[in-house]
Amino acid sequence: MSLALATVPIPLALVVIFISFIPLIFRRRFVSRLTVLNDLSFLGAARSDSQKIQGTAVVCGGSVAGLFAARICADHFTSVIVVEPEAWLKTDSNSNTEVESRSEPLYRIGHDNVHNLINPRKRVMHYTQRHIIRVDYQAILLDILHRLFTDVEEQAALLGATPQPADWKFTPSGIPFPVPYEEYNEETMPKALFFTRPGFETLLRKLVVKHCPQVKFIHGTVDGINPSSNDRTILESVTIQDSKSEKSWQQRAALVIDATGSSQAGYVRWLEAAGFGVGSPSRSGLAGLRKAYETRRWYITSNFKVGQHLQSRLPIPGGFGQPRILFIYTSDATREDPRSFIIARSEGGVVQFAHGGAAFVERPKTIDQVQKFLASMNPRGPLPKWVHETVEMLRECEEEATHSEMRILGDSFLRLSPAMGQGVTKSAMDATTLNALLTNAVGSAHSNSEKGRVALPVTFSKDFFDIQSLRLNDIWESTKASDYGIPGTVPCKDEYLEVGSWRRRYGKYTFILSLKDIRVASRIYHIQQFLAPETDLFLPSITYKVLWHVLKTTIGLA
Repeated sequence: MSLALATVPIPLALVVIFISFIPLIFRRRFVSRLTVLNDLSFLGAARSDSQKIQGTAVVCGGSVAGLFAARICADHFTSVIVVEPEAWLKTDSNSNTEVESRSEPLYRIGHDNVHNLINPRKRVMHYTQRHIIRVDYQAILLDILHRLFTDVEEQAALLGATPQPADWKFTPSGIPFPVPYEEYNEETMPKALFFTRPGFETLLRKLVVKHCPQVKFIHGTVDGINPSSNDRTILESVTIQDSKSEKSWQQRAALVIDATGSSQAGYVRWLEAAGFGVGSPSRSGLAGLRKAYETRRWYITSNFKVGQHLQSRLPIPGGFGQPRILFIYTSDATREDPRSFIIARSEGGVVQFAHGGAAFVERPKTIDQVQKFLASMNPRGPLPKWVHETVEMLRECEEEATHSEMRILGDSFLRLSPAMGQGVTKSAMDATTLNALLTNAVGSAHSNSEKGRVALPVTFSKDFFDIQSLRLNDIWESTKASDYGIPGTVPCKDEYLEVGSWRRRYGKYTFILSLKDIRVASRIYHIQQFLAPETDLFLPSITYKVLWHVLKTTIGLA
């Protein structure tokens, strides 16, 4: 035993114990700096007309991030423009103010029609995919939606989804993850909307159009930004090209928001074209600041349209019911080819399978292949009987099933891996931070002719990125640390796969404890739902248990 204890240096253990008290002492500060929880109360409080910021907020891109940004800006600016390059979003069915009741999904299931109706986002590679690891949308997202749109639940119900407990039915290695139901009652239990991406974006767009008539949508592209001739630190206008007429014009802007997604047009192309970042010491301009790594994940989403005759027969716990996650199963974290499998009930009477893993794992599509894939995961505990029965019974729908496959071959700085299902919630958190800053923004106009008018302070953009970089860094680092543990991952330049290994090991031990300790599970649950800072994992009560577990494992008592 003395030899085993010697492997855990006493000074190091004391340092770890001391550090573990820091999150407890400074937790309020961590909540403020690392989460948006303290900013939620500012949402939905519009400025009076006399106090609105003079000028136009230009949002470049009309997908989820752009729609959230437009909703926030509508409360603070006299005018808002959303520039969207995809023409189908301007059709009546996508731009009217009412959400129509649907008995069918937002996309038609069929070999030839699956993409014709939904007009999949060309710039969103995972538009029709079910997220494979951290699924769908976290509880904080619904809280944000409630504060921005008073009728969100009513309108979501018309599209076929109502809020459900934020329980992902996570079953690692066949062992159910404990969800802290006992901390809440039926009304206070955190809830989420379990929509597909097409369904959620349709809901959000219609809500924005309905509640924000001052937001104008333009079918076109932003070709560049134009600094002020008097002060190049201030953007004066953007150059917009109308997609139909191909005419360009300069639109004066009080605020420019880049919501172009993976193209990151503003970050590189617009800024460098305007002369920013050119001739930097790195000789690679702004593009050289981007961090990127390559991770070889893949996943497949299979859609089964289930008729009413089969809906009532499927042995799903709680019945076919509302859209929700039915089951998430991940393989043993110690294996070299991690695998995941999800069963979800989606809007429109669709059951989705989503399965994936490392790039070299087989791609199951048929029911036989799915059953073989499940058998290969080697669970520590048996899979629920209803899972096997449901998979088998969906043979009745197999001929009409559709499949979409995606490989994740790269990831850029703070462009989160879509496998984690955090991008939509991240956009809502960005909007919450933006709103808090706009609420507290009290500046004066920059030109003499406009003095006395409300304007943004000159430090506004810097303030936003300073705040949000802290709030999003843990998401980036934890995702990267997880991806670095996957065989074949190519790390960021000047990094090694060992970067973040301590986070993986600590997370592994913490997660093992959570399967037996509801208090530890509760901390993890609230962090995953973005209802607590990640520093909660380092509270003394958690750290001591992790150290004790490591010690017992080291000396062979675990």
